[in-house]
Amino acid sequence: MFQSLLKKLQEGRLSRQEAKKLAKWLKSKRSDRYFADLYDREVKRSDSAELPALSPQQHAALKRTVMQRLEFGSKVQQRPKKLASPKAFALRKWVAAASLLLLLGLGLYLYVPRPMPISPVVQVPALEWVVRSNPAGKKTLIHLPDGSRVYLNSESTLKYAKGFATNRQVHLEGEAYFEVAEDSLHAFTVHADSLRTRVLGTAFNLRSFPEEDLVSVALVSGRIEAGINGSEATEILVPGEGLALTRGAEPGISKFDADLTAVQYWKEGILHFEQVSFLKLIRILERWYGVTIELRGTIPKDSGFTGTFKNHENLINVLDAIQFSEPFTYQSKGKEVIITF
Repeated sequence: MFQSLLKKLQEGRLSRQEAKKLAKWLKSKRSDRYFADLYDREVKRSDSAELPALSPQQHAALKRTVMQRLEFGSKVQQRPKKLASPKAFALRKWVAAASLLLLLGLGLYLYVPRPMPISPVVQVPALEWVVRSNPAGKKTLIHLPDGSRVYLNSESTLKYAKGFATNRQVHLEGEAYFEVAEDSLHAFTVHADSLRTRVLGTAFNLRSFPEEDLVSVALVSGRIEAGINGSEATEILVPGEGLALTRGAEPGISKFDADLTAVQYWKEGILHFEQVSFLKLIRILERWYGVTIELRGTIPKDSGFTGTFKNHENLINVLDAIQFSEPFTYQSKGKEVIITF
C-alpha cells in the first residue's frame, strides 16, 4: 500500500487523504525498516548481470548518502524558541522519501563505473596542393583561379592550395613574375625561402633559386610588404624598389634600386646576364636551354661577362658570341655540351 503511495508522491498524484496516511506512516519506525529493505534489494539487483557489482567502498558511500537523507527527514529542525510544526515535519519526511526514490532509481547508476563516451574524431581534410614545375629550358604562363597571372621561369616550381580563391598563398622555388589580380579582402602572399611578400594587387618579380646566395623581389607596379618569416619587421616597397634577402644562419634584408627592364627580360624570351662569372654564366645557359655543359681545362675566374640575346636566340649563336670574350672550343650533341679551354 505505502509503496503505491510513495510512487504517487514521486509522480505528484498524491491526494490530501493519501498524504495524511503517508505522513503518519513516515513518522513510524516501520517506514525506516521499509526503506532499509528497499535499499538492500536495490544493491542486490545492482550485483546482477544487468549492472556491474559495486565495490564495498561504493556500497558504503551510497548507503551513507541515503541514510543522511532519511535522517534529515526524521529530525525536527528547531528554531530559536519555536518548534517545527507537524506539517513541516511531514513535508521534510516526504522530501526524504522522494530523494530516496531518486537515489534508488538513479543513484546506483551514477555510482557504477561506466565507460566514458568517446568523442568522434573530426577528420580535417588534408590540404590539397596544385604544383606547377618547369624543367630547364622551359617557361610557362600560369593563370591562377583568382585571375592572377604567373610567368614561371625554367627550373622553377610554384605551389598553391586548391582553395586558392579565398586563401591566396603561393610557395615559390626558382623565379617567377607575378601580375596579381586586385582583391582588397584577400591578400596575396608569396613564400620564397624565408622571404614573405604580401600584396593586394600589383606586379613584381621574385627570384629564389636554391643555389644562389640571395632571394630578391623587385616591384614593378603597386605596393608590397615584405619581411622574413618568423619576424614582425617588414619593409614597404614602391615601384622601382627591390628587397634582397641574404641566406644563412642569420638572414638579413636590404633594399636596392631595381632595374625594372632587366627583371622582366626573361619572361619576354630575352636572355640577359650582366657582370657574371663564367661559372655562373654556364649555370644560366644550362637553365635557359635545358642542357648539361661540361667544362674542361682552366676555367676563367673573372666576372666580366655581360650579354643580351633577343628573339629566343639559339645556344650555338650564344656560344659563338661568348667566344669573342673568352677563347674556347665546344662540342654539342643533343642536350650535352662540352667546352674546352
